[in-house]
Amino acid sequence: MKTFLTGAVVVALPLIIDLIGCFLLLPNLKPDPLINVNLGIYEGSGDLFPHLFYAHPLVYALFNIAISFVFAGLFVTFALAASFYIKNKMVILLLPFCLQLLSIAANSFVMKNMALSPFGFLPEAITTYDKSFLAIVLYGGILFLVTLFLYVRGVKNNEAF
Repeated sequence: MKTFLTGAVVVALPLIIDLIGCFLLLPNLKPDPLINVNLGIYEGSGDLFPHLFYAHPLVYALFNIAISFVFAGLFVTFALAASFYIKNKMVILLLPFCLQLLSIAANSFVMKNMALSPFGFLPEAITTYDKSFLAIVLYGGILFLVTLFLYVRGVKNNEAF
């Protein structure tokens, strides 16, 4: 739990500080769909909840920070679970990056239009991928189950009793 929270806070805290900085420096105006169409967030754009962006932009931003929070924690916990099996520290540090690269490669071959990897659904920018909440939940769930399996099995194999 500590590992999950540490990794998640390391990613979410700068995003929250950036959001607060934007509120301090920029005017708090609701985005206009006609003026802000260049952001790539509009109905039919493939983005998650574009209506929420125009109705409640702060909730939209917090929702995206929460998704980043969860996936950062999952990737760090995956590295922790893999550390039971891999003893090289550099490989452990690079493992979440390699997992991300494998996800991007799989996304390129399986479904080219829908985001199946965090690279496709975490950034809030114009991307070539359509974002699906179901794909996000499935990717997170699979990563959680694999991490849980590796962690429980690693703890059992390394017991001192």
